[in-house]
Amino acid sequence: MANDLARLAARIADLERRFAQRTRTSQLAYSSIENGALDVYDENGSLRAVIGQQPDGTTAVNIVNAPPPPTPSQPTVTPVLGGVSATWEGSFTDAPAPPLDFARIEVHATTLDNFIPTAATLRGTFESPLGSTLTIPTDQPLYVRILARNTSGTASAPSAQSGPVGPAPVVAQEVLDGIVDETALADNAVSQAKLRIGAVGHNQLAIGTGNLMPDPSFEGAFTEQLVAASSEWQLAEGNNSPRGLRVDGTSGEPTSRSLPITELAVSPGDRFFLAFDYRASADWAGDSLRLYLRWQDAAGTVLGYGTAIATPTPGADWATISQQVQAPAGTVAATVWLQSFQATVGTADFDNAQVRTVIGAGMVLAESIGTLELAAESVTGEKIVAGTITAREVKALSLTGDEIATNTLTARHIAAGSLSASRLAIGTTGNLVGDPSYETGVIAAALANQDPEIYAIEDGGNNSAKCLRITPAAGTYRWLQHATSPMLPGDRYWIGADYKTTTDFTGASVKFFLGFYDESGTRLGSDGIVVSAPVADGTWQRISKIITIPANATQGNVRIGVDGNGNEATTGSAYFDNLECRAVLSTPGGGPAPNCPRRDCACTTRRATRPSH
Repeated sequence: MANDLARLAARIADLERRFAQRTRTSQLAYSSIENGALDVYDENGSLRAVIGQQPDGTTAVNIVNAPPPPTPSQPTVTPVLGGVSATWEGSFTDAPAPPLDFARIEVHATTLDNFIPTAATLRGTFESPLGSTLTIPTDQPLYVRILARNTSGTASAPSAQSGPVGPAPVVAQEVLDGIVDETALADNAVSQAKLRIGAVGHNQLAIGTGNLMPDPSFEGAFTEQLVAASSEWQLAEGNNSPRGLRVDGTSGEPTSRSLPITELAVSPGDRFFLAFDYRASADWAGDSLRLYLRWQDAAGTVLGYGTAIATPTPGADWATISQQVQAPAGTVAATVWLQSFQATVGTADFDNAQVRTVIGAGMVLAESIGTLELAAESVTGEKIVAGTITAREVKALSLTGDEIATNTLTARHIAAGSLSASRLAIGTTGNLVGDPSYETGVIAAALANQDPEIYAIEDGGNNSAKCLRITPAAGTYRWLQHATSPMLPGDRYWIGADYKTTTDFTGASVKFFLGFYDESGTRLGSDGIVVSAPVADGTWQRISKIITIPANATQGNVRIGVDGNGNEATTGSAYFDNLECRAVLSTPGGGPAPNCPRRDCACTTRRATRPSH
C-alpha cells in the first residue's frame, strides 16, 4: 500500500511540473492563421490593425484608426521663375520626431487667405519625413499650407500658413546675352511700345525677315508723323487693335487720296504678298481701297504698280484682302502706298497692313507658294530629299488623324516635356475639365457673348477665387459645356462638382452630365447626376458619380446646368466650382475601395478624390 501511495504522489508531482511548463510556453509557437486574419485592438476595444488575409483577398498588415500625426512646421515659400517654391525642413510643432506610421506630407496652395486644405488645393507631396522642396507653377501670388498623413490615411492639423508669395520676375541680370532669340518670343510679344522711337526704319528691315511695313497696325510714332501734316488722313479705332488709319473721301468729284508709307530696295522678279484689313462708312461712295507698291528704276522712273484692291461694302464690318505682286524688269526700288481710289463721300479705315517677301535671293519662304503656283502633281516623292521635311516645314494643325497611320505614334516619338496641359484634353492632374475652378479665363472667354444675367463668372468659389453662376428659367434647361474628349466604350469616368444655391432657389434641378457621341457626331445619350431638390441653405455641396461609357461612343462632352422644365416659375441662382472628370483606373466592383482597410468606410462614394483616410 505504501508503495502505491508513493507512486501516486510521484505521478501527481510529474503532472504538475508538466502543466507549469505548458502554461509558460507561447500558445502561438506552433500555430498559424488558416485563410483568415488576426485583428489587433487597443485597450478601448478599437481596431488598430488587421494581420493576414484582407477583405479584398490580398494578404497584408493593414494599420487602421491610427491617431492623427503631429502637425508639421510652417513651410518656407520663395519666388522662382514661373512659380513659387515650397520647402519643409522635416520638423513638427508638437513632436520631436515623425511618427512610426508616417506616410507623406501634402502640400496645399491657393490664392485665398486662411484657406482649408481640400482635394482642390493639393499641389504635391513629400514622401520623406526628412523634408523636401516642391515647385508650384503659378502666375499669381499663392498661400501655402502643409499637413501630414499616416499609413492609415489620417491627416494631421494643417500647418501655419505661408504667403502670399508670387513668381519671381525676370530681370536683366538673369537673361544672358544671346540666350533669347526669335524662337523664344511669343507671337506679337514685341510691340511698338517696346521699341525706341526711330530705332527701326525700312533700311533696318532685311528682305524676307517678315512684315516690311514699319508700323503695320498704325499704333506707333511712325504713323503719327505720317498723318501729322495731312488733313485727309487721321488715326481711328483699329480692327482688334487700339488704332487704325482713316481717310476722308469727301470731294466734289471722284478723287484718289494716297498716303506714302516707306521705300524698299527691290530687284527685278521679286515677288511680294500684300494684305490689309478694311471697312467703309455707311455713306461711303467710291471705286476701291488699295495697298500698292510703285515700282521704280535707278533714275526714279515709275515702271508700274503692284496692287491689292478691295471693294468695300458701305457700313459692313472689317474684312481682309490679299494679293501677290511681282517687280518688273529694271526695278531697283518700290515705294509703299495706301490709297482711297476715286471716292466722293464718306470715310474708309485701314489696319493690319502686310508687305512680305514671297521669293528672295533664290529661296522660297514659308507659305509663299500655294496651290495656285504649283502645277497639279508637280511635287512628288522624287522631288523631296530624304529628311528635308521636318516639323518646321509642316504647318500647324495640317496633319490630322486621317494622315497618320494607326499605331505609328508611340511614347518614344514624343519628346519628354513636349506635351503640356494646354495640349492635352486630360490635364496634368488627369482632369478632363481644363478650367475646373474658373480661374484661368477659358470659361470666362467662352461666356463673352452670353447674357451675363444667365451665365457669369463671379468671385467666391469653394476654396477658390472664382465660381460659375447659372440663373434658371421656367420650362428651360440652361447648361454650359466644359470639355470634349475622346472616349472608348466600356471606359469608366468619375465626375464630381461642388454646387450651392441661393436661399431662395426654387423650381429647378441641378445637373452634371456626360453626353455621348459616335464617330459621325450623332448623340447616343447621356448619363450623370440630377439633384432634383438641391440644398438651398447657401452652403457648398459635393456631387459625384462613376459613369461607364456606352457601346459605340467615341466622344464625351462634360456639361453642367440647371433645368427648369416642368416648372411654371423659378427663383434664385445656382453656383458651381471645382469640376472634375477623371478616368477610373481600377476594376469595377462594389463595396469599399480595394485599398481601404476600414470596413465601415464611406469611400465608395469618394474614392476618386479620397484615396486614403
